[in-house]
Amino acid sequence: MKAEWLTPSAWYGHVPFAFWLIENLQPKTLVELGTHYGVSFCAFNQAIQKLQLNTKSYAVDTWEGDEHSGLYGEEVFSQLSAYHDPKYGSFSRLIRSTFDQAVSHFPDQSIDLLHIDGLHTYEAVKHDYETWFAKLSDRAVVIFHDINVRERGFGVWQLWQELSQQYPHFSFLHYHGLGVLGVGKNLPKNAIALFEANSNSELVFQIRESFARLGTGVAESWSKQEQQKEVAKLAVQLQQTQAELTNSQQQLQQTQNVLTQTQAELTNSQQQLQQTQSELTQSQRKLKSVQNELTQSQQQLQKNFHQQAQLQNLITAMESSKFWQIRTLWLGWKQALNLNHRDEVYQAYLNSFATNSSVIPSLEKKKINDRIARLQEKGWEYIFTKIFRDKLPKLAKSLAHPEPIVTRIDEDIPPSKDSKYQQWLNKHYPRQIDLTRMSETLSLLSYQPKISIIVPVYNPPEAFFRQAIESVLKQIYPDWELCLADDCSTKPYVKEILEEYAQKDSRIQVVFRQENGHISRASNSALDIATGEYIALLDHDDLLAPHALYEMVMLLNQHPEADMIYSDEDKIDENNWHKDPFFKMDWCPDSFLTRMYTCHLGVYRRSIVTEIGNFRPGLEGSQDYDLVLRFTEKTDKIFHIPKVLYHWRIHSESAASGTSAKPYAYEAAQKALSEALVRRKEPGKIIPVTGYPGLYTTRYEIKEKQLVSIIIPTRDLAKTLNTCLKSIFTKTTYPNYEVIVIDNGSQESATFECFEYWKKQEPNRFNCYSLDIPFNYSAINNYAVEKSQGHYLLFLNNDTEIISNDWIEAMVEQAQRRSIGAVGALLLYPDKTIQHAGVVLGIGGVASHSHKGYPSLLPGYFGQVITINNYSAITGACLMCRREVFQQVNGFEEDLAIAYNDVDFCLKLVEQGYRNIYLPHAMLFHYESKSRGKEDSVAKQQRLQQEKIYMLNKWQSLLDNDPCYSPHLTRNADDYSIKIL
Repeated sequence: MKAEWLTPSAWYGHVPFAFWLIENLQPKTLVELGTHYGVSFCAFNQAIQKLQLNTKSYAVDTWEGDEHSGLYGEEVFSQLSAYHDPKYGSFSRLIRSTFDQAVSHFPDQSIDLLHIDGLHTYEAVKHDYETWFAKLSDRAVVIFHDINVRERGFGVWQLWQELSQQYPHFSFLHYHGLGVLGVGKNLPKNAIALFEANSNSELVFQIRESFARLGTGVAESWSKQEQQKEVAKLAVQLQQTQAELTNSQQQLQQTQNVLTQTQAELTNSQQQLQQTQSELTQSQRKLKSVQNELTQSQQQLQKNFHQQAQLQNLITAMESSKFWQIRTLWLGWKQALNLNHRDEVYQAYLNSFATNSSVIPSLEKKKINDRIARLQEKGWEYIFTKIFRDKLPKLAKSLAHPEPIVTRIDEDIPPSKDSKYQQWLNKHYPRQIDLTRMSETLSLLSYQPKISIIVPVYNPPEAFFRQAIESVLKQIYPDWELCLADDCSTKPYVKEILEEYAQKDSRIQVVFRQENGHISRASNSALDIATGEYIALLDHDDLLAPHALYEMVMLLNQHPEADMIYSDEDKIDENNWHKDPFFKMDWCPDSFLTRMYTCHLGVYRRSIVTEIGNFRPGLEGSQDYDLVLRFTEKTDKIFHIPKVLYHWRIHSESAASGTSAKPYAYEAAQKALSEALVRRKEPGKIIPVTGYPGLYTTRYEIKEKQLVSIIIPTRDLAKTLNTCLKSIFTKTTYPNYEVIVIDNGSQESATFECFEYWKKQEPNRFNCYSLDIPFNYSAINNYAVEKSQGHYLLFLNNDTEIISNDWIEAMVEQAQRRSIGAVGALLLYPDKTIQHAGVVLGIGGVASHSHKGYPSLLPGYFGQVITINNYSAITGACLMCRREVFQQVNGFEEDLAIAYNDVDFCLKLVEQGYRNIYLPHAMLFHYESKSRGKEDSVAKQQRLQQEKIYMLNKWQSLLDNDPCYSPHLTRNADDYSIKIL
């Protein structure tokens, strides 16, 4: 019999046996579990039909596939049923079902032939066999395919070994193997003869060889059939290709004709292009020359302004000083002494006295006359005994402790009671002459997009509202539109002001909402009338700096790809005093998850705002935070302008007045952050920072608690090391860690006793290795990594002590994230002041620790200490990273033996696109470099200087421009104070 249904299958080799089995078993009922393309099932049916047997056959399958057969589509079932149903439908059925669903439709002891060929794991095939066993008749045979496959989770061979010990059987080994099991007690004689052949190895070989040859013939038939189909297909393709070739040759000729013509046009175009390029080059040179002249003029002007400001400050301070007051008195007296007439002497003294009432208390006219009379009577003795005796001690004390006096150098400069901020404003804030020059440069900008300023309005204080609108009208960049949406204000003057300004300037657009919908819906109403390529957000009582939009457009000309831009900001009180400048870091995604720091001034590409659905109602008070969270999930083209371009108004009803102004805003922020984690598929929870509304901590779920290798270099100081180890082993709650101590030349016996103690106490977790080389922090830690097994590496100084029990959990939460490089902790001195809360580049020439010496209970610069933040670097005294990250940058640089190796390591991670992160809730004490000692010898100082030069040569650009630290904050201290010089 020749097989009629051949499709891709591993069952070809067993088709001849299927014919033999049907002929000799002649089953009343046949069931196949797992049919796929149907080669075996159609072979059974072909034999049934050919022998005209009274057999009913059933194929059970979902025709969806599994991990062993592979998943497939509807076309497999459609192809099989189209062949099967017309040919065998009178006695055979395809049942589309799971095996377990189908079993109840067959009576017990009814099946004579059961073919099991479903999922091939041991558990699955055993389950199928046991589930269907009760359905087998007393003459039943069960066949199993793939009994000779031992890979990819196949387990049929294992079940076959078990069953072949219990029942008569015969096994074929070709084509993945086929097991034939005689379960029934009344088997046909030919089936019995097959099973009994097992006792004769020569006979077994002959039977297997015969059916293998027959099976190979079937496979060759299918292969020949497929080859014939392929030949026919290729013949058709050849004809099509020849036709296409002829057509292509014709098209080629046409193309060559067109090409000849195009080349001639191209030659002409190139000549025109060369001429245009020559003209463009000349224009660019002229433009560059003008720009250079303008830059030089601006620099010189700025220099002059600064010099003028310094001189004015000196003059003001001098004229206000006690010394100047004494000088004025002395000149008066000196002039009197040189005069011939007593009346002139009295008048000189009187004039001096009257113009210096701040030194000598003011007197009534009568008292003045009395004192003049005494002067006439006693002469100069009165002056020197009375005035100098009473006043000089006070004057001397004032001169010894002068108060700093800083004033505005120009009325265009905003005023501040903060002396340092006033100095900064004097230096950096543009005056009218600067604004004029900025305006003159606008014609040089090739890209001038319209910016729509979005302002939701509801009952703002009248004066502040007018000032807000006026701040927009004063913008030196002209291509803006002001989109104001009144949210049903109840104060009549609001509508009057809106209509007044709408008539004054056509760029001002107003929409009056019919019902109050709160800030999100009002902002969306303003967005609905916006037409600008970008939008800017302004509150109805705040102010824009006059150059705010100009600076935004200047950046867009340098980076037209920018989708979001934000600036620095300050606050302005009800009396227009400026205070609390917020000098921000560049875009730091993890810092942004702790608070809304980009806030003012923010400019956003409008198409993306529209794409993400504008503002979401229900998140009022933090609607802008939610908007930026969703916005930054669509783009990473985010830029920061480190200039104060926005003035946030402080008054009783504003959010700037304090955390109690809008308490609902903090719940909305927590909700927005929680939903962001869900969208980003980073499971975790958002926890408000206790006592500091508006600040949040993100705690991520740990996907898998993989091994952490804690690496500790040490040298003697057993007591210090023991304190560290004891705190690790007694406080750490993370379950899966090892501690690797690298001994770098210890000499004291107590140190070795410490090693032995912990080996006995923690035999499965503690290991100690010796590396007797001159101290080299980098080499020691690189060596330790080779000895470690952990997925995570945690580098730890020996003079640390654990405070937070969940310190490792906190660090693993972050280190597991693919975007994170190094993870650092909050390290405290024993007096609980800060030793490390992140590393700032550039301080002290290379780097220093943020907020060093600062009380740990205080929040730091805008919450920097008590929140998770990105830093360019973190200290190696407690640093975690994934092993793959460490290896990617080749570990620590061994040329940096003592200092800056941790900073260099972190900057290599930044260079590879990773972010480094500081965690305030992973806390440890750090007693700082006890093993190594201080850098106080000449040799150590020389080595430190060499390593400093190494860092400056390698990382100068980053050291000068730390993206996680503002250029307007000092590089001379760790306290985030304003940079003045």
